[in-house]
Amino acid sequence: MESTEDLAKSCAEFGNGSIDVVLNNAAVYAGVTRSRLEDIDPAEWDLVMNVNLKGPWLVTRAASPYLAEGGRVINLSSATIFSGSEHWLHYVASKGGVVALTRVMAKELGRRGITVNTIAPGFTLTEASYGLMENAENYGVDRGAIKRPCQPEDIVGAALFLAGPDSSYYTGQTMVVDGGRQFI
Repeated sequence: MESTEDLAKSCAEFGNGSIDVVLNNAAVYAGVTRSRLEDIDPAEWDLVMNVNLKGPWLVTRAASPYLAEGGRVINLSSATIFSGSEHWLHYVASKGGVVALTRVMAKELGRRGITVNTIAPGFTLTEASYGLMENAENYGVDRGAIKRPCQPEDIVGAALFLAGPDSSYYTGQTMVVDGGRQFI
């Protein structure tokens, strides 16, 4: 991640000296051990929390002074926070924390006309997902209203909506994009 000074320089060089959209998408789950809560290694817990929860806070914290009025912050969480996922406590807790982070940031940044929202995708077929299990392309397909796996492209429409002018009064919310596996 760039330092605050590097971020300011990048903003000045790019154009108007401000940031319009921050998309916090970094996450770790590939390579994370699925374990009972009693068996989670504290070092692995810290890694998951640092990347999945502390990361969006640090990026938004660094970008905040440069966010333009009407700017957007979009955080990525996971639909698994609504159903839980056994032996995945650290991942689910970190992504639940992203929703809480979003709500507080929405209140704090809303004074400046900045919206902050979360996208909570369902199990999405990415390179990391294929590394988690065999037959990943069929995982959970039978539980969705739409009977196909989620592709990364399926998340794009939600991100474009949240980044665009049509979402100017939509803030502090979690948009679930999972093909109808969760109805919340």
